[in-house]
Amino acid sequence: MHKLRYTQGFPFKKEVSNEDSFFVALNPVSKIVVSNIVTEDGKYYLVADETITSGWLPSNYNFQIQDSEGIKEQGSLLIVKNLALATPAEAQSIWEKALSDIDAIITGRVKNATSSIHVGDKSITYSSFEELQRLRNWISAQIAEEKENEGEDAFNPNNGFTMNYVWR
Repeated sequence: MHKLRYTQGFPFKKEVSNEDSFFVALNPVSKIVVSNIVTEDGKYYLVADETITSGWLPSNYNFQIQDSEGIKEQGSLLIVKNLALATPAEAQSIWEKALSDIDAIITGRVKNATSSIHVGDKSITYSSFEELQRLRNWISAQIAEEKENEGEDAFNPNNGFTMNYVWR
């Protein structure tokens, strides 16, 4: 199994065996197809320029190179986020976004100490400051681990998270 790594917004070029080859990369939210072939010095290359690759979603993909005879190569593809193309919000990982959300809630709690609101027969209860602080610490640890692993899991929108939260 081959591992490929490309940066969003930079040219893609992959040597293939013949002129009817094409490249397909797939993950749960995105599909990439490259079928443009160029010939250089008698060799065939699948190519996509930076205007095309700038639209590729940064993520992990499974890929295959196929031709009329079948699958010629397969493996994993990592598209790395090009920060020059990103807004500040897009440059954050899922954990950094979660930490920003928790910080916003904590800031709101500091400004407004109300822990519950009642409207008619409906009630909304906020989590305690201590619960938010524990959640913030846990998310901060996730960010530290992400930065330590730097790369395959960074900036991956598919790395969602599930929290089991106990209300007390």
